[in-house]
Amino acid sequence: MKSVSKFSTYGIRTLVLSVATSFFTCWLPIASDAHSGGSCMLVKVPIEQTVKSSSLIVEGEVVSTHSFWNDAHTMIYTSQIIQIGYVIKGQIKDKQISVLSLGGSVGSDYVQVEPELRLLPGAKGIFCLKQSDIRSSQNPGMAWQAVAGLQGFVEYDSENGRAELPFETFNLNSDEAFVQISRLSGASVPASRIKPRVNLNKSAGEGVGIAAFTGFSPSAVTAGTGQVLTINGTGFGSVAGKVEFTGANFSQPTFTEALPGEIQSWTDTQILVVVPGQTRRNGVSNTGAAGTGPVRITTSTNVQIVSNTSLMVNYSHTNLVLQGDNKGSQFRLINDNGSGGYTWQYSANFTAIQGAVIAFERAANTWKCEKGANFQFSSTPSPALPENSYSLVDGVNTIIFDQASNPLEAGVLGMAIVKHFTTCQAVNNPNIFTNEIDIVFSRNACGLDWEFGGPEIMNPIGLDKIDFVSIALHELGHTLALGHNLNPGTVMFPSIGVNQFVRIPAQLDNDGLQASIQKSITNIGCGGVTPYTTVATAPHTNSVVFVASSDACKNNMVPLRASTTGFYNQPKYDWFKNGNLVQAGGIEVFGSTDFMPGDVITVRTTACNNSVFSPGVIVTGTPVSSQVSPGPITGPTCINPGVVNTYSIPPVPNATTYTWDATSNTTTIGATTIGAASVTVPITFQGSENFKVQASNFCSTGSKS
Repeated sequence: MKSVSKFSTYGIRTLVLSVATSFFTCWLPIASDAHSGGSCMLVKVPIEQTVKSSSLIVEGEVVSTHSFWNDAHTMIYTSQIIQIGYVIKGQIKDKQISVLSLGGSVGSDYVQVEPELRLLPGAKGIFCLKQSDIRSSQNPGMAWQAVAGLQGFVEYDSENGRAELPFETFNLNSDEAFVQISRLSGASVPASRIKPRVNLNKSAGEGVGIAAFTGFSPSAVTAGTGQVLTINGTGFGSVAGKVEFTGANFSQPTFTEALPGEIQSWTDTQILVVVPGQTRRNGVSNTGAAGTGPVRITTSTNVQIVSNTSLMVNYSHTNLVLQGDNKGSQFRLINDNGSGGYTWQYSANFTAIQGAVIAFERAANTWKCEKGANFQFSSTPSPALPENSYSLVDGVNTIIFDQASNPLEAGVLGMAIVKHFTTCQAVNNPNIFTNEIDIVFSRNACGLDWEFGGPEIMNPIGLDKIDFVSIALHELGHTLALGHNLNPGTVMFPSIGVNQFVRIPAQLDNDGLQASIQKSITNIGCGGVTPYTTVATAPHTNSVVFVASSDACKNNMVPLRASTTGFYNQPKYDWFKNGNLVQAGGIEVFGSTDFMPGDVITVRTTACNNSVFSPGVIVTGTPVSSQVSPGPITGPTCINPGVVNTYSIPPVPNATTYTWDATSNTTTIGATTIGAASVTVPITFQGSENFKVQASNFCSTGSKS
């Protein structure tokens, strides 16, 4: 207690200092997205960089292709023989050269690589090349490979008057690409330059008859699954032409052609065509499945008709085009590991990157969670995996980062190499199954850096990174036979931006996976090959971590966090206090404004169709002892009217609030909170007055001084 006289006017003045923190996010432009233009998982490589990195740049045409096993029988390569029309950069005496790419079809063996340059005879354009170190008795002599892979070939689209890279389009009529690349190479453009011939298609109105769509059915389909689309109209002619779909590999609308073998019948008024899982662009390059968008018919007399409505393609399955075939073939998953599915083997350089394994298994477990994809993981990394293991057929399903000595091509974030082998074949019905899968990722996300963790909510992750979980989920989708689609919000959409999440499959993704698994769980009918089986959704354990720095008596908003093993995406959390549900469907962090010591908090986590209760956590706190009296009070014992004075006491342990009063007048003169133990008194009293102070917190109140 403190006795004073002539008390001045009193009150409390609180000064709040507001500190504003700014978060700056810098966005790096990568064309319009992180992968685009007929490929999977690319970032843009500037054309200036491609030209500078090329030792040979030629304009030419693919005149033939052949695939072959290397001499060690560890990888299939495809040689594309280029007839050189003009040398833009470098020197070469040969009129024809071999440009190699990974993958291809040799007899019953097939290796599919995404992304990779895949051209057919008739493809024309500009090739930016470097020497290849691949040598084989099946492909003797000097070989070349495209710089930056797909981004090292400028394809001439004579039908539409364009020259195209995955992220850029040039005017073919004015030779824009040829001129720009020549100037970047330091070469002059000759006056005698002959421009490529551009085919100008007739419009529907210029045809002999009236050509028009009247409709197609069904209006919603799936691609690469054998589903047939019926197209009705007039003026199609009696000789088959081309059926083109909107290409699912392209984030900008582009028509791609169904292979001739997909057309089942063609009359003047009706066309029956299988919705393809593999199409061709300009008839000479493989470009993936059909996607949502308009359909275009080109008649044998070169009349083009575009549908007024869009065909909805819900999802696609990747198809393979076997050697000498003119249509796509489906493939199946099998029991590769003896446990019904596939086992991933990590390379040592993958496990060495903090967060990489957790992020990858999070993506893999998401597909397991949705429809029972049978992925398993080797318990230890393999230091024996060579750095080029992703380019070997070695029977190991490898997850690996590239290395400086064996890098991915510039601009490639990730590459899925799916190795297929046909073991038996009925008439027009090859049984193809996935025997080996490798996925290789750019070690630094093409210089942008990976985000391996990030928040659980679907918002930009910031920091100008590429989300690894999203990329891994997409690539794993390809290993499950899923192709691209053009439905925004799906995992298998062909583009993703910097700082973006796509971590949860949409229903269309799940439907595509279910269909892929369904055709794989039946007996394949080949000796020694057993069918794929789904896995039961694996249970996972949970615990609640109490934040020890919190004290329910000092601040009854005690934060709690649930920790879930299994790394599934966005599980739902139901929080219970003393057995009563207090928050349903929440996130992993929980707090309440009425926690008290002794409350028992539990959480029920629901993910992957499993619900598991955590052990209980007991809230703790330290009350203010009722035996502790604050004091002594210090401050002036005599004050003048109108003078402001401050009275204080030593802080009381665990107290959050101090209540000051003038007991003779039964008047509370002030209260301070959160540990402050002083009062400012500017009120004038007549005569003398006695002060008292009392300390308290959320749990208890001590005695008065």
